[in-house]
Amino acid sequence: MPPSFAPPAEVRTFLLAGLSMTLLWFAFPPIGAWWLGWFALVPLVWLVDLDRLPGRRPYWQLGFAGLGYWLATFYFIPFPHPVLWLGWLAVSLYLAVYLPFSIGVARIMRHRFQIPSWLCFAIATTGAEWVRSHFATGMAMVCLSHSQFRQPILIQVADLSGGYTLTFLMVAFSGLIATAFRPVSVAQFASSAFPNKRDKLIWRTAAPTLMAVAILIFVVGYGTMQLSHYDRLGLTSDEEFPTVNVAIIQGSLDKVFVAPTEEEIIQDLDHYRELTQEALQRWDDLHLILWPESSFSLYDLTSDFDQQFTADLAQSDIQGFWRDVMMESGAFETAMVVGGTTLDPETERFFNAAIWIGPGGRVVDRYYKNHRVLFGEYVPLGDQFPAIAAMTPLGRNLSPGREFKSFSIGGVHFAPSVCFETTVPHLMRRMVNDLADREGEPDVLVNLTNDGWFFGTSCLDLHLACNVFRAVELRKHHLVCANTGFSADIDAVGRLLQIGPRRDTGIIRAAVTKSNWGTSPYRKLGDTIPALFGWGSLFLLFAAAR
Repeated sequence: MPPSFAPPAEVRTFLLAGLSMTLLWFAFPPIGAWWLGWFALVPLVWLVDLDRLPGRRPYWQLGFAGLGYWLATFYFIPFPHPVLWLGWLAVSLYLAVYLPFSIGVARIMRHRFQIPSWLCFAIATTGAEWVRSHFATGMAMVCLSHSQFRQPILIQVADLSGGYTLTFLMVAFSGLIATAFRPVSVAQFASSAFPNKRDKLIWRTAAPTLMAVAILIFVVGYGTMQLSHYDRLGLTSDEEFPTVNVAIIQGSLDKVFVAPTEEEIIQDLDHYRELTQEALQRWDDLHLILWPESSFSLYDLTSDFDQQFTADLAQSDIQGFWRDVMMESGAFETAMVVGGTTLDPETERFFNAAIWIGPGGRVVDRYYKNHRVLFGEYVPLGDQFPAIAAMTPLGRNLSPGREFKSFSIGGVHFAPSVCFETTVPHLMRRMVNDLADREGEPDVLVNLTNDGWFFGTSCLDLHLACNVFRAVELRKHHLVCANTGFSADIDAVGRLLQIGPRRDTGIIRAAVTKSNWGTSPYRKLGDTIPALFGWGSLFLLFAAAR
């Protein structure tokens, strides 16, 4: 670039990184220009190639660019409670570390071991995604691959080694494009005095371009093959396997971290009861009804209701006025799975739970959420020092569950999860494999969530993207029941068959059957390959620091 047009060297690192982060932000909702995800990291690969990063403290510049990206991506975190402004800043500061981490590791591989820059950056970025998905309980939302969640043909490779597979291929594609079109002097390229150099420049463009095209051919070809395979399986599924009809009840109740009054709780229950009654009147062949997380909070009705509700659960029976109301509406004539915070009758601890209610209103079983949300459902040391937990928006720490549960209706096995558990790929893989070993192969994943804390923002899209990828990785039909959206009916190849509205009520009727796909490679291999990238990146960074 001519000196008169070139930006000051002191801020060049920040400007290139900022350009990359801006393009990446556009690739995700709310903009959703998914195709930009394949090109957004090109400027970062140019930084990897430089002999020396320009400017003073270039890694700080990378960190600031990353901080801006995460602040803009997670702008919705403070919405439920003012205290979460600190959480928003803390989470963004933590995640901002991963951009300089990826660049640093890639530069070590590039300049010390002469590995091609596109491969260096693909390994480093995939490794960084794996690290942040596991460190400090894990933060696996907004992975690069998730920008493609509405493109079924492109996401099928996720069943090989999780969403990390597509992330690796997307970064490699960006790296190859960056290598092919690295900025060069136009005068030098056009000069007849350097024919050999010009030939090398042409080849340097052609070879990586062909490799980038090969990556696209592989991704599209594999996706086409898997979609065709699933459609062939579906041709005989209705004849060979029973069908279970499920009503997904999506309420629309915005939430904040304030203790509800008795009147508000009853209004919420009435809200879902009316939607359920509408579903029962619309369809007379339903086998199962789903309510979202936090929709069945009976324990909060009166000051002395904790003990009564605990006794009811211990007897596996819901009694009292609400059961009478539900029975009159016909809701309890059909099996239900509802979300709510419950007090376990044996341990006397509070859990975020999915409660399975059989026909007649009897509680059959409960799944206690295993993976709690940091600063949402617990704070560190809150169990040892209750006074710390009392200062949080929730007012107490919820306890984690210790095992996975499944329930069966008509021979179809359902595996429930609650809230952001579906944002953690290795947790969901462990759940499916554990249930397959203990209780039989799960056929359908069920996620009950309450995203009403975020008032219809792009958090709904980002959570839905995680649910789509869990369906593909595990090759399971996936039903999502979400307050304020997005409820969804997702097939085992990640296609959104039906989706609820944003921040509005909706009812989805889904027909599910037994899984006839088999075990995906990801269920067998897990995170083995991205874990190697992650541990290798950490080792290289530690060795370089020494």
